[in-house]
Amino acid sequence: MTRGRAERTCRSWRPGVRRLLLATAAAPFALTATLEQARALPIGGQVTTGAATLLQSGSSLTVDQSTQDAAIIWRGFSVAANETVRFNQPNAGSITLNRVIGQNPSLILGRLSANGQVFILNPNGVLFGQGAQVNVGGLVASTLEMTDADFMAGRYALSGVAASAVVNQGAITAAPGGYVALVGPRVTNTGAISAPQGGVGLAAGDRVTLTLSDGGLVGLNIDQATLNALVRNRDVVQAPGGQVILTAEAMDQITRSVVNNSGVIEAGQSPTAAASYGWKAGT
Repeated sequence: MTRGRAERTCRSWRPGVRRLLLATAAAPFALTATLEQARALPIGGQVTTGAATLLQSGSSLTVDQSTQDAAIIWRGFSVAANETVRFNQPNAGSITLNRVIGQNPSLILGRLSANGQVFILNPNGVLFGQGAQVNVGGLVASTLEMTDADFMAGRYALSGVAASAVVNQGAITAAPGGYVALVGPRVTNTGAISAPQGGVGLAAGDRVTLTLSDGGLVGLNIDQATLNALVRNRDVVQAPGGQVILTAEAMDQITRSVVNNSGVIEAGQSPTAAASYGWKAGT
């Protein structure tokens, strides 16, 4: 395994790389400023595709999913420090798409777990705060959007023009062979992300396509660039026996993309298989 502690800007696997969080200091820290606004479990859940039941008991919410895939819209999706959200899914290949239609960001401060894959899409921003504990088969957190039709057809295409950020300050762990994908115009990690024998992707763009297979991340491609794209890692990203991808794409040469790594990256089994970094200016 290879450790990297330097700031890097170089060409990578698939499209390029750009700066994430502090390019718009207001976006991530706006999430922090609203912590007091979200001290409740996910609210207003409605299943739009597939079948699942939602059961709240005290400070816990359980989603029992009976179909392979299911989509749920929420007025709000946050988890306070003393709260737990659990997804019980048919198997590791199952996915639950959670789309937030309210006005507040998703603030994950407590425990989130699933035996399968969980998508959290909120154009207002997604923050995994300090102390958050996420244990899932696979995770996608994004400020971009995905239609139910694409989701159910296995087309994991994310798109949109949201200005908010995706930020991890907690501990996110995927099951062996699973994945963690943080996607949006600005993405940052100041916590710990682990996906043994799997994949971790931090990607900045306005349109991003994920390729998934058997509960794993096979590919990640930026199809459309964004303004002031930023990807930043300041702590630990681990995918021993797997791959780590930090990538972003800017719309032109003036607003070129930046990938900034001042933390630790661990991936693959050898120095040549450790991690991919890159940036690319759009045309």
